[in-house]
Amino acid sequence: MKKLKRRYQTKGFSKCPSGLNLSEVDTLNKEIDRILNNALSSSIIIESDNQTPRSLVNPHIKSEIFRNLLKHPTICTYVDEILGASTYLFQFGINMKEAFTGDKWFWHRDYPTYKLEDNIPTSNMLNILIFLDDINYENAALMYIPYSHKEPYKKTKLTNQGTSHSLRYEDTKEVTRLVNIYGIKHTKGKAGDIFLLDVNTIHASNSNISPRRRRVITLTYNIISNKATSPSRRDSKIIMKS
Repeated sequence: MKKLKRRYQTKGFSKCPSGLNLSEVDTLNKEIDRILNNALSSSIIIESDNQTPRSLVNPHIKSEIFRNLLKHPTICTYVDEILGASTYLFQFGINMKEAFTGDKWFWHRDYPTYKLEDNIPTSNMLNILIFLDDINYENAALMYIPYSHKEPYKKTKLTNQGTSHSLRYEDTKEVTRLVNIYGIKHTKGKAGDIFLLDVNTIHASNSNISPRRRRVITLTYNIISNKATSPSRRDSKIIMKS
């Protein structure tokens, strides 16, 4: 576990030794299908084609299955090991790149949004990524810039950068500079694999033009002493108030 934490702190990203089993993954995927089929629109972000689901936001609010996921001992162990303090779930998202139509996510860090929109004082937070499908180059594996979490972030503006969703995406000159220094890594894995991502690590993913979908859960944890100093400016449907 010490090796895992050291790798995460050094590179800003790390694969975990233990994940979910295929039965657990199947249960989660079926629950996503149920939510999508019931068209709970308040929790679904749609691609620019106005029909393809892009993300599910905070599904645990209406789903017991996803609430139970938060109690999973493997996940709780990783949260305790990395943050080492009293924590709470800040945000729960599921990003879905449907076969042929899943759009890209341009280069970005997560923390600038948490800082500038949600008023979280520091980046002492943690993203836990759970793969719900086998993911490789073909179906738009996550790309990240190792060590970029140690570079100071610059205030960025909300823009869609040609994607289906606006975010505080990174400036292309800054991405080029950091890639020239640190390079780009791709995260491939099997359904059930778990990864840790620093909220300041710059990451992105391409459009999925393959015939295979790509689903990833992101659980964002924060320590209680790092709670927001004032209410979020984002839509209450997008961010779970703490």
